[in-house]
Amino acid sequence: MKERYPELRWRAIAIALGAAFFLVFVRLAWVQIVRADHWQRLAEQASTEACELPARRGQLLDRRGQVLARTEIYCKVGVAYPHKWLDSEYPPRLAKLLGISERSLRQRLQGRRTHTVVAKDLLIDVTTRNALASIPNVSIDSRSRRVYPHDRMARHLLGNVSETREGVSGLERLYNDQLSGREGKALLLQDAHEGLRARVDLVEPQDGADVVTTLDLRVQSILEHELEAARDHAGAAAAQGIVLDPGSGVVIALGQSPFRTPAPDGGGMVVPWRVMAATDEFEPGSVFKFFSLAGLLSE
Repeated sequence: MKERYPELRWRAIAIALGAAFFLVFVRLAWVQIVRADHWQRLAEQASTEACELPARRGQLLDRRGQVLARTEIYCKVGVAYPHKWLDSEYPPRLAKLLGISERSLRQRLQGRRTHTVVAKDLLIDVTTRNALASIPNVSIDSRSRRVYPHDRMARHLLGNVSETREGVSGLERLYNDQLSGREGKALLLQDAHEGLRARVDLVEPQDGADVVTTLDLRVQSILEHELEAARDHAGAAAAQGIVLDPGSGVVIALGQSPFRTPAPDGGGMVVPWRVMAATDEFEPGSVFKFFSLAGLLSE
């Protein structure tokens, strides 16, 4: 009986190992065949990142083509895994697009192993931005800013844009659909070795359309200057004026003073986006005296 114990022991070990290998085989088959789609989706999610490509908001122009409002896109550019990326063919290309020397670029990235920002608040056009995005390992963080070149001139009428690039008042709100455009979508791909990144465009951004207004910047400037002078001369709380084309009735200029206008009820100050000529109510004025005079004459 004692001689059979070693044989039984080896058989038990062989059965246990066989069962273990069988379970491993079954598990591998389950993962690679039955659940293959699930794990592939997880791998794709880990190696891809969705991002938005901002669309440039359209310009507001006066009747002579002068820019009243425009959008500037600023970018922050960085490089991932620079210690490996510096040995590639791309540093000269990136340096040229950034407008700096290759030596300066290499100095900024030398010895860095993590993502490193090489340029901040870079004002670039769409073509340059797309060229930067096509370089592996280069990341671009974009933000847009609405710019009004003539400061406060006609700002009440032009309106304002929110942080989400939506028009919230004035012409910006009235023509928001035409000005907004359509944002694009892209995927940033990262491999499993050196983290090389590439961009795959899914939907190209569509810039907003420009809107040409009936305003004349020269007349607007004169109107605002005269309104300010008239308010100071009369000691009035506020002044406003509209210049119309007598033939067509279109608005050539519309202004008010001061920039922060008094509330209609006299109770303090309001936000500077209220267009008094379009929102405030007025009691009947001198124009009705003509009807009174006509009635007297007819009698």
